[in-house]
Amino acid sequence: MAIQLPPALTEVVKIYVPSTSNVNQANPEAAAKFTDKVLTALAGMFGGATAQPAVGAWVSPVHGLVKENINIVYAYATPADMEANRAAVIALASNLASEMSQEAVSLELNGALYFIQAEAEAAAA
Repeated sequence: MAIQLPPALTEVVKIYVPSTSNVNQANPEAAAKFTDKVLTALAGMFGGATAQPAVGAWVSPVHGLVKENINIVYAYATPADMEANRAAVIALASNLASEMSQEAVSLELNGALYFIQAEAEAAAA
């Protein structure tokens, strides 16, 4: 009897959780809280999630190079599960940007990166 593989999880979603608020103010407590929030949400949507630490950077016109420790929280999914949860994932990233006083949060879907604006900024756009 041949062993069969389960359906492949070919879709991947990653949310980059910052460790700063208001551009460059370290906020490790919020980072830990929101890493757990994103882990919980993605695990609930897709059956599991993983967080990996990384260092992210960008250039602010006011503050110059802003470098921070981040957590990349990711999950794999079937195409059907990704489609069913796409709006919720985008809303999660937008809420994260709002809660951490970020202009935007990075959301990666299948290797494509999107900057998701905070809820208030997205509504005004």
